[in-house]
Amino acid sequence: IMTMELMILMIMMMELMIMTIMTMMILTMELLIMTIMTMTMTILTMELMIMTIMTMTMMIMTMELMILMIMTMELMILMILMILTMELMIMMIMTILTMESMIMTMEMMILTMELKIMTMMILTMELMIMTIMTMTMM
Repeated sequence: IMTMELMILMIMMMELMIMTIMTMMILTMELLIMTIMTMTMTILTMELMIMTIMTMTMMIMTMELMILMIMTMELMILMILMILTMELMIMMIMTILTMESMIMTMEMMILTMELKIMTMMILTMELMIMTIMTMTMM
């Protein structure tokens, strides 16, 4: 009986050993799976990071395009301003010309006035002479 019990004990011990080894193996397997999972997760996060960086670069590119558009717009506005200044210059010249014409007309008027005065003076002189002559005749 004692031997039998010993045998049973031995078997029990063996079972325990097997059980422990099995559990250990399962645990290691689980650890491996866990590590693989974490690795995949890190890779996924990395991919996400790359994606975000790509989107960021795209955003920056669009911004640059916008800035270029604005620059072209500015150039257009500058051109318009140039044209406006040119127009102003032409307007100034036109005003100067009109002023000149006005001065010319004024000069003409003064000249005519002078002529009138001269004629009037001559006429008065003639009248005076006439009167003197008549007086002398008398």
